Amino acid sequence: MLMLEPINHVHINTGDDAAIQDVRDQHLKMQTLYGQVLEDVNNLLNISLAFSAHFMPELRQKFGYPAVIIVMALVTAFIYRWFKRKKWL
Repeated sequence: MLMLEPINHVHINTGDDAAIQDVRDQHLKMQTLYGQVLEDVNNLLNISLAFSAHFMPELRQKFGYPAVIIVMALVTAFIYRWFKRKKWL
């Protein structure tokens, strides 16, 4: 977006209007792609926050939270041992 003003103020007298127009078109294409990517990232962030806000059912149980922590630790230990056996670590 910061390049829009310098690109629009470039004036070449050698007849390379086509090249300047190509640069302007490429800049417009890049701005459009940037806007689309930014919108996609914002949508993914909103989806992620929505899932994390509704994915805590273990808090309703008395020992739910400690049980989930223990299960996560066991899964982590299992994956670590599996990677060690495969010699990936």
